Amino acid sequence: MERFARSTRPIMNMQIQLLQDIQDPEPLFSNPLWCCSEKMDGDWRRVEKFNGEVIGTTREGNAVALSAEVIALALLSDHDFIIEGECMKGGGVVAFDITSLNGISLMDKCQGARFEIMQSVWHGNVVARAIGESEKRALFDRVWASNGEGIVFARVDAPYMIGRSPYALRFKRYQQEVFEVSAVNIAKCSVEVSRHGKSYGGVPVQSLARLPKVGDKILVKYERVTEKNRLLRAVLAK
Repeated sequence: MERFARSTRPIMNMQIQLLQDIQDPEPLFSNPLWCCSEKMDGDWRRVEKFNGEVIGTTREGNAVALSAEVIALALLSDHDFIIEGECMKGGGVVAFDITSLNGISLMDKCQGARFEIMQSVWHGNVVARAIGESEKRALFDRVWASNGEGIVFARVDAPYMIGRSPYALRFKRYQQEVFEVSAVNIAKCSVEVSRHGKSYGGVPVQSLARLPKVGDKILVKYERVTEKNRLLRAVLAK
Protein backbone atom coordinates (compact mmCIF):
# COMPACT_ATOMS: atom_id res chain seq x y z
CA MET A 1 0.00 0.00 0.00
CA GLU A 2 1.15 3.56 -0.67
CA ARG A 3 2.55 5.63 2.16
CA PHE A 4 0.46 8.61 3.24
CA ALA A 5 1.26 11.52 5.54
CA ARG A 6 -0.48 11.69 8.89
CA SER A 7 -3.76 13.57 9.18
CA THR A 8 -3.96 17.30 9.62
CA ARG A 9 -7.76 17.64 9.46
CA PRO A 10 -10.77 15.50 8.56
CA ILE A 11 -12.79 15.80 5.35
CA MET A 12 -16.43 16.49 6.23
CA ASN A 13 -18.01 17.08 2.80
CA MET A 14 -21.31 15.15 2.71
CA GLN A 15 -21.61 15.26 -1.07
CA ILE A 16 -21.42 11.60 -2.00
CA GLN A 17 -21.39 9.34 -5.01
CA LEU A 18 -24.82 7.93 -5.85
CA LEU A 19 -25.78 4.87 -7.87
CA GLN A 20 -27.72 4.94 -11.12
CA ASP A 21 -30.34 2.27 -11.76
CA ILE A 22 -30.02 0.14 -14.88
CA GLN A 23 -32.55 -2.15 -16.53
CA ASP A 24 -30.19 -4.64 -18.19
CA PRO A 25 -26.86 -5.72 -16.64
CA GLU A 26 -26.01 -8.18 -19.39
CA PRO A 27 -23.42 -6.02 -21.27
CA LEU A 28 -21.46 -5.47 -18.06
CA PHE A 29 -20.76 -9.13 -17.35
CA SER A 30 -18.37 -9.54 -20.28
CA ASN A 31 -16.82 -6.06 -20.03
CA PRO A 32 -13.47 -6.36 -18.16
CA LEU A 33 -13.60 -2.70 -17.08
CA TRP A 34 -16.53 -3.39 -14.76
CA CYS A 35 -16.49 -5.26 -11.47
CA CYS A 36 -19.54 -6.08 -9.38
CA SER A 37 -20.51 -6.60 -5.76
CA GLU A 38 -23.65 -7.41 -3.81
CA LYS A 39 -25.94 -4.49 -2.95
CA MET A 40 -26.16 -4.94 0.80
CA ASP A 41 -29.58 -4.51 2.42
CA GLY A 42 -28.60 -2.03 5.14
CA ASP A 43 -28.45 1.69 5.90
CA TRP A 44 -25.78 3.86 4.25
CA ARG A 45 -23.15 4.85 6.77
CA ARG A 46 -19.97 6.92 6.81
CA VAL A 47 -17.40 5.85 9.40
CA GLU A 48 -14.73 8.45 10.11
CA LYS A 49 -11.72 7.84 12.34
CA PHE A 50 -9.74 10.94 13.28
CA ASN A 51 -7.23 11.44 16.13
CA GLY A 52 -8.55 8.47 18.11
CA GLU A 53 -12.22 9.38 17.70
CA VAL A 54 -14.69 7.40 15.58
CA ILE A 55 -17.74 9.17 14.17
CA GLY A 56 -20.75 7.77 12.33
CA THR A 57 -22.72 9.84 9.81
CA THR A 58 -25.87 9.18 7.79
CA ARG A 59 -26.34 9.95 4.11
CA GLU A 60 -28.04 13.21 5.15
CA GLY A 61 -25.00 14.28 7.20
CA ASN A 62 -26.51 13.60 10.62
CA ALA A 63 -24.34 12.17 13.39
CA VAL A 64 -25.37 8.65 14.38
CA ALA A 65 -24.21 6.21 17.03
CA LEU A 66 -21.99 3.33 15.95
CA SER A 67 -21.89 -0.04 17.63
CA ALA A 68 -19.06 -0.84 20.04
CA GLU A 69 -17.84 -3.46 17.56
CA VAL A 70 -17.54 -0.95 14.69
CA ILE A 71 -15.71 1.55 16.90
CA ALA A 72 -13.29 -1.12 18.10
CA LEU A 73 -12.60 -2.29 14.54
CA ALA A 74 -11.95 1.29 13.41
CA LEU A 75 -9.53 1.88 16.27
CA LEU A 76 -7.50 -1.18 15.24
CA SER A 77 -6.21 0.76 12.23
CA ASP A 78 -3.05 2.84 12.46
CA HIS A 79 -4.56 5.30 9.98
CA ASP A 80 -7.23 7.97 10.01
CA PHE A 81 -9.83 7.42 7.30
CA ILE A 82 -13.31 7.98 5.97
CA ILE A 83 -15.04 4.75 4.99
CA GLU A 84 -18.42 4.37 3.30
CA GLY A 85 -20.44 1.25 3.98
CA GLU A 86 -23.75 -0.33 4.86
CA CYS A 87 -24.85 -0.62 8.49
CA MET A 88 -26.51 -4.02 8.79
CA LYS A 89 -28.97 -5.43 11.30
CA GLY A 90 -27.04 -5.97 14.50
CA GLY A 91 -24.93 -2.85 14.02
CA GLY A 92 -22.05 -4.19 11.92
CA VAL A 93 -20.75 -2.16 8.98
CA VAL A 94 -19.79 -3.71 5.64
CA ALA A 95 -17.38 -1.30 3.91
CA PHE A 96 -17.63 -0.71 0.15
CA ASP A 97 -15.50 2.42 -0.45
CA ILE A 98 -12.91 4.73 1.10
CA THR A 99 -12.75 8.46 0.32
CA SER A 100 -10.01 9.76 2.62
CA LEU A 101 -6.83 8.42 4.22
CA ASN A 102 -4.92 10.42 6.83
CA GLY A 103 -6.62 13.62 5.73
CA ILE A 104 -5.83 13.12 2.05
CA SER A 105 -8.73 12.77 -0.37
CA LEU A 106 -8.75 9.54 -2.38
CA MET A 107 -11.60 10.61 -4.66
CA ASP A 108 -9.31 11.11 -7.65
CA LYS A 109 -7.98 7.56 -7.37
CA CYS A 110 -9.68 4.86 -9.45
CA GLN A 111 -12.15 2.46 -7.89
CA GLY A 112 -9.70 -0.43 -8.10
CA ALA A 113 -7.02 1.44 -6.16
CA ARG A 114 -9.52 2.68 -3.56
CA PHE A 115 -10.75 -0.86 -3.00
CA GLU A 116 -7.22 -2.15 -2.36
CA ILE A 117 -6.51 0.69 0.07
CA MET A 118 -9.79 0.06 1.89
CA GLN A 119 -8.95 -3.62 2.33
CA SER A 120 -5.61 -2.64 3.92
CA VAL A 121 -7.14 -0.04 6.24
CA TRP A 122 -10.49 -1.43 7.37
CA HIS A 123 -10.35 -4.39 9.78
CA GLY A 124 -14.07 -5.19 9.53
CA ASN A 125 -16.13 -6.76 6.78
CA VAL A 126 -15.59 -5.57 3.21
CA VAL A 127 -18.09 -6.19 0.44
CA ALA A 128 -17.06 -9.07 -1.80
CA ARG A 129 -16.03 -7.95 -5.28
CA ALA A 130 -16.12 -10.05 -8.46
CA ILE A 131 -13.93 -9.42 -11.52
CA GLY A 132 -14.12 -11.45 -14.71
CA GLU A 133 -17.25 -12.69 -16.44
CA SER A 134 -17.50 -16.06 -14.72
CA GLU A 135 -16.99 -14.54 -11.25
CA LYS A 136 -19.54 -11.79 -11.91
CA ARG A 137 -22.17 -14.21 -13.16
CA ALA A 138 -21.56 -16.53 -10.21
CA LEU A 139 -21.99 -13.65 -7.75
CA PHE A 140 -25.15 -12.51 -9.53
CA ASP A 141 -26.60 -16.03 -9.35
CA ARG A 142 -25.78 -16.31 -5.62
CA VAL A 143 -27.42 -12.97 -4.82
CA TRP A 144 -30.57 -13.81 -6.77
CA ALA A 145 -30.79 -17.32 -5.29
CA SER A 146 -30.59 -15.87 -1.77
CA ASN A 147 -33.21 -13.15 -2.46
CA GLY A 148 -30.57 -10.44 -2.14
CA GLU A 149 -31.35 -6.77 -2.76
CA GLY A 150 -29.36 -6.47 -5.97
CA ILE A 151 -25.97 -5.98 -7.62
CA VAL A 152 -23.69 -2.93 -7.87
CA PHE A 153 -21.46 -2.53 -10.94
CA ALA A 154 -18.44 -0.18 -10.80
CA ARG A 155 -15.85 0.84 -13.36
CA VAL A 156 -12.50 -0.19 -11.90
CA ASP A 157 -10.72 2.70 -13.66
CA ALA A 158 -13.16 5.44 -12.57
CA PRO A 159 -12.61 8.05 -9.85
CA TYR A 160 -15.13 8.82 -7.12
CA MET A 161 -17.76 11.09 -8.69
CA ILE A 162 -20.12 13.31 -6.67
CA GLY A 163 -23.80 12.77 -7.48
CA ARG A 164 -25.23 10.19 -9.88
CA SER A 165 -22.22 8.52 -11.42
CA PRO A 166 -22.32 6.79 -14.82
CA TYR A 167 -19.55 4.56 -13.44
CA ALA A 168 -21.49 3.29 -10.39
CA LEU A 169 -24.59 1.37 -11.44
CA ARG A 170 -27.23 -0.61 -9.60
CA PHE A 171 -29.40 -3.48 -10.76
CA LYS A 172 -32.02 -4.11 -8.10
CA ARG A 173 -34.59 -6.76 -7.42
CA TYR A 174 -38.10 -5.33 -7.49
CA GLN A 175 -41.44 -6.89 -6.69
CA GLN A 176 -44.69 -6.09 -8.49
CA GLU A 177 -48.14 -6.47 -6.98
CA VAL A 178 -51.62 -5.05 -7.42
CA PHE A 179 -52.89 -2.69 -4.71
CA GLU A 180 -56.09 -0.72 -4.25
CA VAL A 181 -56.03 3.09 -4.09
CA SER A 182 -57.43 4.10 -0.69
CA ALA A 183 -56.72 7.85 -0.88
CA VAL A 184 -55.46 10.45 -3.35
CA ASN A 185 -53.15 13.34 -2.41
CA ILE A 186 -53.30 15.88 -5.24
CA ALA A 187 -50.91 18.30 -3.50
CA LYS A 188 -48.17 15.64 -3.30
CA CYS A 189 -49.15 13.93 -6.56
CA SER A 190 -49.33 10.59 -4.79
CA VAL A 191 -51.79 7.92 -3.71
CA GLU A 192 -52.21 5.83 -0.59
CA VAL A 193 -52.50 2.11 -1.31
CA SER A 194 -53.89 -0.85 0.59
CA ARG A 195 -54.53 -4.55 0.17
CA HIS A 196 -57.15 -6.62 2.02
CA GLY A 197 -57.88 -3.59 4.18
CA LYS A 198 -54.25 -3.08 5.29
CA SER A 199 -52.52 0.20 4.42
CA TYR A 200 -49.10 0.15 2.75
CA GLY A 201 -48.43 3.90 2.63
CA GLY A 202 -47.95 6.28 -0.24
CA VAL A 203 -46.86 5.78 -3.82
CA PRO A 204 -45.70 8.81 -5.87
CA VAL A 205 -47.23 9.39 -9.30
CA GLN A 206 -45.23 11.07 -12.05
CA SER A 207 -47.95 13.47 -13.17
CA LEU A 208 -51.38 14.67 -12.09
CA ALA A 209 -52.73 13.42 -15.40
CA ARG A 210 -51.95 9.86 -14.32
CA LEU A 211 -53.44 10.11 -10.80
CA PRO A 212 -55.70 7.09 -10.20
CA LYS A 213 -59.01 7.39 -8.37
CA VAL A 214 -59.98 5.93 -5.01
CA GLY A 215 -60.94 2.30 -5.52
CA ASP A 216 -58.76 1.83 -8.61
CA LYS A 217 -56.54 -1.24 -8.78
CA ILE A 218 -52.96 -0.33 -9.70
CA LEU A 219 -49.77 -2.30 -10.30
CA VAL A 220 -46.97 -1.11 -7.99
CA LYS A 221 -43.27 -1.90 -8.26
CA TYR A 222 -41.30 -1.80 -4.99
CA GLU A 223 -38.20 -3.21 -3.30
CA ARG A 224 -39.73 -4.65 -0.15
CA VAL A 225 -42.18 -4.03 2.69
CA THR A 226 -40.52 -2.28 5.64
CA GLU A 227 -41.00 -3.12 9.32
CA LYS A 228 -43.51 -0.24 9.46
CA ASN A 229 -45.56 -1.91 6.73
CA ARG A 230 -44.58 0.62 4.05
CA LEU A 231 -43.46 -0.07 0.48
CA LEU A 232 -39.81 0.85 0.04
CA ARG A 233 -39.07 2.92 -3.10
CA ALA A 234 -42.48 2.23 -4.57
CA VAL A 235 -43.45 3.50 -8.03
CA LEU A 236 -46.27 2.84 -10.43
CA ALA A 237 -45.31 -0.02 -12.70
CA LYS A 238 -45.40 0.80 -16.40
